[in-house]
Amino acid sequence: GESLSYDSPVADDHTGMTFTDAEQKGLTGIKDVAFVLVAGGLGERLGYSGIKLSLETNLLTNKSYIEIYVKYIQAMERMAEEKTGESNIRIPLVIMTSGDTDPLTKKLLEDNNNFGMEDGQIQIVCQDKVAALKDSNAGLSMKDSWTVETKPHGHGDVHHLLYREGHIDKWEADGRKHVIFLQDTNALVINSILPTLG
Repeated sequence: GESLSYDSPVADDHTGMTFTDAEQKGLTGIKDVAFVLVAGGLGERLGYSGIKLSLETNLLTNKSYIEIYVKYIQAMERMAEEKTGESNIRIPLVIMTSGDTDPLTKKLLEDNNNFGMEDGQIQIVCQDKVAALKDSNAGLSMKDSWTVETKPHGHGDVHHLLYREGHIDKWEADGRKHVIFLQDTNALVINSILPTLG
């Protein structure tokens, strides 16, 4: 791996570029990426009964996680258009939901007009739920005497779902070179996308 320091005024020895250089280089390739957002879990451990994508990222703007991610992608589209001289760059976003989050995610997007993204630009893949285990002895977690509790299988399902739903083949045909994975409640990671891509 490489280490880029944001405040370093000199080029990194391995890459030969500064953080700012890497960001600028990343802008030339951002048009050829696809974003994938894993959002299959509820905010239960946070004491929240809704989907984590609807949580506010801060108290100043009150923007939700999904809005922050969508606005970031739209900003990258505009910056890539300026950097490359191309027009109408659209970067796809796939959201992996679960049985717990799928209807609420679709409603959130519908109620907010996809936060400004075009129809079809956001695609949803829904992961299956599996039997939940209650302990390290692999005992089944039961809702009641007759019903096994189920939970989303986990973030690793996303790779299978992207392949199964045909996104990988479509992205390859479209000339996409990189897939950027985002977690439903880690908005700070977007600050490192461009230099990492660069």
